[in-house]
Amino acid sequence: MKNKMKKQNAVEKNKSEFYTTRFHPETQVGLLAHQVASREQDGLINQSKNNYSKSYGKILKENLLTFFNILLFAIGLALMIVKAFTSLFFLVILILNIAIGIYQDVRAKKTIDRLRLVTAPSAEVIRDAREVTIPSDKIVLDDIVILSTGKQISTDAIVRSGSIEVNESLLTGEAIAVKKKAGDLVYAGSYVTSGTAVVQVDRIGDDNYAQQLQKKAKVLAKPKSELLRSLNFIFHIISFIIIPLAVIMAVGNSIQMAKAGGDFSGWEKVSKVIEQTAGSLVGMIPSGMFLLTSMTLYTGVIRLGKKRTSVQELYSIEMLARVDTLCLDKTGTITDGTMSVEKVIVFDSYKGIDLDTIMGSYLKAVNDTNQTSLAMMKKYPLNQVLQPVMTLPFSSDRKCSAVTFKGKGTFIFGAPEFVYKGKDKELNKIVREYVNRGTRVLMFAHSKDKIKNDRIPEDVDPICLFILYDRIRPDAYETISWFRDNDVVVKIISGDNPVAVSEIARQVGIETANQYISLEGMSLEEVSSVANEYTIFGRVTPEQKAALISSLRKHNHTVAMIGDGVNDILSLKQADCSIAMASGSEAARDVSHLVLLDSNFNVLPSIVAEGRRAIANLQNVSSLFLAKTVFSILFSCIWAVVMFVDRNSDVVNTYPFKTNNLYIWEILAIGIPAFFMALQPNKKIIRGNFVKNVVQKAIPGGLAITLAVSAFFIFQNYNVFGFGVLAGETTSMVAITCSCITMYVLAFILLLQLCIPFNKYRAILFVGLTITAAGVILISELQGWTGLLNISIRTMPNEALKGLFLVLGCAILIYFGADWIFKVITNKRRRK
Repeated sequence: MKNKMKKQNAVEKNKSEFYTTRFHPETQVGLLAHQVASREQDGLINQSKNNYSKSYGKILKENLLTFFNILLFAIGLALMIVKAFTSLFFLVILILNIAIGIYQDVRAKKTIDRLRLVTAPSAEVIRDAREVTIPSDKIVLDDIVILSTGKQISTDAIVRSGSIEVNESLLTGEAIAVKKKAGDLVYAGSYVTSGTAVVQVDRIGDDNYAQQLQKKAKVLAKPKSELLRSLNFIFHIISFIIIPLAVIMAVGNSIQMAKAGGDFSGWEKVSKVIEQTAGSLVGMIPSGMFLLTSMTLYTGVIRLGKKRTSVQELYSIEMLARVDTLCLDKTGTITDGTMSVEKVIVFDSYKGIDLDTIMGSYLKAVNDTNQTSLAMMKKYPLNQVLQPVMTLPFSSDRKCSAVTFKGKGTFIFGAPEFVYKGKDKELNKIVREYVNRGTRVLMFAHSKDKIKNDRIPEDVDPICLFILYDRIRPDAYETISWFRDNDVVVKIISGDNPVAVSEIARQVGIETANQYISLEGMSLEEVSSVANEYTIFGRVTPEQKAALISSLRKHNHTVAMIGDGVNDILSLKQADCSIAMASGSEAARDVSHLVLLDSNFNVLPSIVAEGRRAIANLQNVSSLFLAKTVFSILFSCIWAVVMFVDRNSDVVNTYPFKTNNLYIWEILAIGIPAFFMALQPNKKIIRGNFVKNVVQKAIPGGLAITLAVSAFFIFQNYNVFGFGVLAGETTSMVAITCSCITMYVLAFILLLQLCIPFNKYRAILFVGLTITAAGVILISELQGWTGLLNISIRTMPNEALKGLFLVLGCAILIYFGADWIFKVITNKRRRK
């Protein structure tokens, strides 16, 4: 990749030759006002003309012109033409689906625009000898920009002074820090991991290497949502069924209406064909499932927002529900990240050393702003007494930093095993003693030699040990206990000594805290092989961290990763669900699915619980929608056969149901309860495939209703229990009425199954909806609103009640029997 970048530079050289005059401002002065104005007039500003997300027009097109939308709009238009307005309720759901889909895509567009390779919102520049902060897209060619640790580089530039280490992983895929000094080129999209530098802008806008790269690859990697895949799979299967079945139903209904002869006018026949065909098609499409899914996930977003958690990708909520492994660093999660120097152990040979002056000058030269440096600065105020000659910033690889001072040699500060390679037993004993207590031990050492080739001298003498205490969060034990009790394995991945991390892990209740390993010097293949064997990983590099996450996922774990630093970028992008601390770097926040706005580790249980609630409830209630779809498809297939086989019968066998026959079922037994049930608490761990889980619950209900309804029309065919067709009827109103009542009863039994075990909320919901359904039927009968539900209980002969109770009883037995068989089969598969 790096070779490719060099080739890019050679082939597509700095485009200064195409620009007007290049400026060479002094770093202390920067561009002057008239120079900036000239650049802006020439359009030489850091703005990209390329758009990598969908246009608003494309969003509208994709959400409006889908197969099901066109089909449902066509059905709706046909029903309007024949003035069947009571059958148009499905359009309300359709419009809501479209509105939410558009809103989702617009939100995703804004996210993609924000999560591009170059995301830095602002930059510090020097203009007219003053340091000012400006939006990144206001940078102009030849601007002087100040870069510091943790910031993303906004545009390709040449280092004029200072030295920095940058992480180019977003461009190269390699997280190894790259040293940049005067004359070197830095790339937009890279992050400064250490040091400070003053650079001059060399490319802007679409000429940046990051923009060239972005033309060939999408930046935003969305969560691999099984829920979304499952919904699309279900709708694709239905789409393959619905078209041929729609044609068959339309032809069959037309043939049957032709048998009616002069009983109906031509327009009446067309109206009947449209209504009956629409009735079969609308019932097949579970459009409410997408609506419910979107509303449930957005409810989750709102709830998480109240817990100070920003959701940057909607379907990441689902990944939370499936998480079984949580990877995190110790600092800032289990501990609160506020360190303090508890003790300083100065060795005998350096007693009396002016540590205040040396450490103050050292910290000033290194200029780091991490928690360790901040703790040290509290004890040792910054000064400039010693003059730095060369500085080697801290990096995740070498675990130490170093400064060569004029006339004073080199001082090194960092992890003892990385600073000192000697075998002083007494020193190593002291280090082990404090590490075993869970404290952070850092060594300060001296060498007479200078830093050479970015390497610390080998011959060093230890000056002292600093014992730092990282305070454990008071709620860490309770948080870890929740994960343990809810079958989520917590793994700690840290750059610190694994023994010290293990002790802190033990204190917060991680039962396998004694299973620790240092990854120092291990290859990525070796790291992958131990990912499942240990709980605590110490001395981890950024590449090793990403390898751990990748290996865990290959072992079929669903992994959530919490990170806050630039060195977490690769591992965050590898995780199924990435979570960033708001107090961390811009880099970590930009590539994460979720951001903890208060950087509080203790909200994680409620975040995972929210994901489980949303998906477990969706999985439960989706079976209500699919039961109706199963019935509509099976019954339509049966009726299609009847229409073509029974052509010579005197009975006109058009499809018996209109869309309003299903209103009680769709609204009161599915739509309203599904929404409110989806808001219920649910701590169930998500297991198995979404499609299989939902279909297994939907088939028994759909099958029982299909068999029951078919029985009524068999009664009609043989004119038993008073189900025969009366004069002027195309289909027996008695059969339709009994079928609808059976549908409603079985639909509420399906709902009852989901409500058990009852709590106050579910009991009120179920009883309230049952009473409402009975009330709607009763009022429509008393008021003579036959067209509202297209049923008529008043005209049913008493003899028909025998058939109704017989079929209803058998249907209930069939439902519970089929449900029991599916559960037995499922349990056997799980045991295997």
